[in-house]
Amino acid sequence: MSGRQHPLSAAVLDLDGVLVDSEGINVEAARRAFAAHGIALDDADAALIVGRHPRDYLADLVRRHPEAAGRIERIAAHQGRIYAGLARAVRPVPGAEDLVRGLRRRGLRLALATSSNRAGAEAALAGLGLRDAFDAVLALEDVTRRKPDPEVYRRACAALRVDPAAAVAVEDSEPGCRAARDAGLRVVALDREDRLAAAGVPADVVVRSNREALAWIESLPAGGEA
Repeated sequence: MSGRQHPLSAAVLDLDGVLVDSEGINVEAARRAFAAHGIALDDADAALIVGRHPRDYLADLVRRHPEAAGRIERIAAHQGRIYAGLARAVRPVPGAEDLVRGLRRRGLRLALATSSNRAGAEAALAGLGLRDAFDAVLALEDVTRRKPDPEVYRRACAALRVDPAAAVAVEDSEPGCRAARDAGLRVVALDREDRLAAAGVPADVVVRSNREALAWIESLPAGGEA
């Protein structure tokens, strides 16, 4: 990572895959929706889905499966219904609450930076009992460009009134890590399935759990902005 870094004063967390275990259902919903229209998605297709909003990855899937072009609106609507059903069973990522509470105990200001819509993000945080821990929530409606564009991380730091160099991000996807890196934050890549390390994801550290993420962040110098 580049440049002089300030003492840590804030953390910005992704939602899907870091706090709630929803990345898998995102892929599963897409697989089922496309399969209902006779199109089988493979692992390469799944890699395009993780960490991205359907508005972004559906165009990529159509390029890989041109036969979907005339049906993509119906496929997207079907996928949305499947996702809504699967989302009712979403569970927290192990260690999510410990990560959030640990960061707060350290005195860090917290923001959420997600590609999910605001209603879903707020509901997820409330369901986890963590809404009170966040000083700001940045969601789909708050940006004009989604990850891997750095806009959401820049806006999160502005909302927290911190220099990005004084903040750390926890992400579980390559687009998210790139967004945080390009905004100037330090980046912790949560790689529970060994997907990111092999891809050379841009991160200061790659960890296997939220517990390891918290331990690494706690090892950083803390304090106000320099």
